[in-house]
Amino acid sequence: GVTPTTVWGGVALGLLSSLLVTLGLGGRLPAFIALKAIQELTDLNGSAGGSYDALLTNALWLLVLGESTRTLSLDCYHRTGQWRDDTPILAIPRRLFLFQLVLVYWSTGAQKVSNYWTPFGGFSALYYILQQPTWHRADMAWVAWIYPLTQVMTAAVWLFELGAPLLLVGLWARRWPESRLSNLARRLPLRGMFAVFGVGMHLGIEALMNVGPFSFISISYYLALLWPSEARAALDRLTRAVSPKAAPG
Repeated sequence: GVTPTTVWGGVALGLLSSLLVTLGLGGRLPAFIALKAIQELTDLNGSAGGSYDALLTNALWLLVLGESTRTLSLDCYHRTGQWRDDTPILAIPRRLFLFQLVLVYWSTGAQKVSNYWTPFGGFSALYYILQQPTWHRADMAWVAWIYPLTQVMTAAVWLFELGAPLLLVGLWARRWPESRLSNLARRLPLRGMFAVFGVGMHLGIEALMNVGPFSFISISYYLALLWPSEARAALDRLTRAVSPKAAPG
């Protein structure tokens, strides 16, 4: 049953398993335990959390499906004696991370049925949201001086969310035979544009609004935008940058 002892036990179990996930120790099991602990705790009071709880547990489930401790983990070091293992693994979990991210944006945009998100309401949704003490971090009355900018950002966020599936279409089209659409998909920096706007949006939300850990959970999904070759190249550059240079002979 639900008692202070079982609740605090669940909290301790969730913290310990989350630490193991962070360190990459124990394979899939810690991610599964963290997933169940968070689900059980958040289900105690639906009013004490938010949609980010599902986003977090979905991410943990994808870490259960994928071999998330194959590289850059204590498991990897214990298994190989090195921090990195470039052995290929199944790509489906990474692609599901992208699908989940796109689904969050598209479904959120589709549910913005209020006129304030559309031209009929003057794209005024963001301005009014920033005036609500429930959401803002501080008094935002000064936003009235940049009201046109809030209108532009309202329209941009709404269109970004509704258009998020175009990222998946574009990435898929890159694999098609030679055609105008596939050539356009190869030329356009779709991932870069998506990442710049999306991460910038979440950083702006985090700076101005109190929405719990939603922004940081969402940003973590963006790592799935990196191809494996790009991730390896970035790690190589980072390793060279932090490694001590050899003394001249």
